[in-house]
Order: sequence, then C-alpha cells, then structure tokens
Amino acid sequence: MSQVERAKTKATREATAAKMERTAKRMVARGQREPQVAKPFTTSGFKLVATDFPTFTGKTVVTGLNVTLAEYGKTLLAHADFQIRPHDRVAIVGPNGSGKTTLLRAILGGRVSGLRLAPAARVGVFNQDMTVLDGKQSVWQTVRQVSQLPDQTIRNVMGALGLPARFYPQLVSALSGGELVKLQLIRILVGQYNVLMLDEPTNYLDVDALDALADYLQNYPGTVIFVSHDEPFRQAVATRVLQFETHQLVDPDKVVKAPQPVEADLAVLQFKYDQLMADPTSSTAAIQALRQQIDRLKA
Repeated sequence: MSQVERAKTKATREATAAKMERTAKRMVARGQREPQVAKPFTTSGFKLVATDFPTFTGKTVVTGLNVTLAEYGKTLLAHADFQIRPHDRVAIVGPNGSGKTTLLRAILGGRVSGLRLAPAARVGVFNQDMTVLDGKQSVWQTVRQVSQLPDQTIRNVMGALGLPARFYPQLVSALSGGELVKLQLIRILVGQYNVLMLDEPTNYLDVDALDALADYLQNYPGTVIFVSHDEPFRQAVATRVLQFETHQLVDPDKVVKAPQPVEADLAVLQFKYDQLMADPTSSTAAIQALRQQIDRLKA
C-alpha cells in the first residue's frame, strides 16, 4: 500500500484486527471450559461382545509338536514345539526371511506334520491380497455383509481406521491401493471369526489408525496371531511373543536363565568378605552372615 492507502484503511484494519483478537480469546476461553475427552473410538467404539463372534471350544488354538518347516531348501524350524491358546494375542517375531509368513501359511494349510489348527477355529486372514474384494460392490456392502456386529460398531471401526462415512457409497474399484488395504483389514476385523491371523496389518495406517487398531485388538474376544515390524504396536497388543531363534519358536518370557556357576558366586562373596574384614568399621554380625552364606555355597 501507498502511504495514502494505509491512512484511508487504517480504521478498517484496526477494527478487523480487534475482532480477530476477541474471537481468538473467546475460542481459548471456550477450550479451557470444555472437559478434555479421549478420542471417540476409545470411548464409544470398540465395545465388542463375545457372542457376536463364533464360539471357540477347546484348550489350544494351534499346536506344534516336533514341527520341521523348510522353504526353498532353507530350514526355518527344526523339531519345534509350541502352543497358542484361546485369547492369546501372539506376536511372531524374527529377522526378515526367518519364516514368519511361511509359518502363518503352514498353520492354515494343515499339511505340515505335527502342526495342528483346532477344528473350532474360524480364521480371518489379512495378508494384503486385494483380489478377494469385489470391485462392483460399495464399501459399506463389502463390510456389512460379512459381519454381525451392530452398525454403529462397524462405523466406529471404519472411521477409526481411515474409511469414514464419505467412503460408504463408493465402489471398491474406485479406491486407492492404501484404501483397499484398509478395507480388507476392516472386513477381517469385524468378520465372523474367532481367530485373527494378521500379516503386517499396520502398513498404510497413520498414528491415529494404529492406536485404533491396537485398541480393537486389545478388546477382541478371540485369539490374535500377528506379524508386525512396528515394535510399539507389538508391545501394545501382544500378550505373548514367539520368536524365531536357532530354528525354534522361543517364548522369551518363559526362557529360564541358566544359573550362574557356584564358583563365580563364591568369588564375588569372598571379595566382599575380604573387604569387610579389612574395614575396621564393619560389624561382626555382617561378617558372620556373609561367612555363613559362603559356607552354604561351598556345601
């Protein structure tokens, strides 16, 4: 603006600035008055009822006894034993190429000796294979037809995972690749299953959707077996971890650490004993107690 234009518009500009300042102050005051609430999907969303899903009967979902698994000439598991029980949320972990996805396929295939999936298991599988979706159906039809959950619960799941109401009437064929992945995942989550087998379900999800998926799985009344490289997500969801290690599936929480050799313990205690003996302020009771501990170890 020129000096003349600035002079002519000064009153208007000052009035506008004052109005904006008053509006900002009102918004701040209103925000301070309103209670802080959690995200909608954590308060009103995933109230899952066990009766909405097929009942599982039995003590184990997956049993592996003396399982040997190989692919392309590479041994993945050798004489491995493991179990997955109802309501477990099991993370399968290991380096790339260790056999995580191969194990999931083997559990479903039922052709590996010693590997058994319970007859009562109704397994929903997510593996980012979008060929199972019918491109001529709408997004809502695709989800609604596979689930017995209430409409509102389905809407909450879809919205939290990135497919809100504006997507409902769209044809599946019009979705992007990332949206198709989300749609397939939602179909599995709300479907008529009592076991979820999820291979890298966190791809294409933003932070809010990741939180929503973790929340859903934490409340899921069935069994969850999943592979994910997202460590915070694994920690939030998993109740157990099965880790590929030297051709075995190891549960780190159940690994009993080997006791330290008695000789090492004795050396440490003897060092402490010598220190006490050399310290003129040491109490006789402390010296005697340490001496008794050393004698018990020697015995």
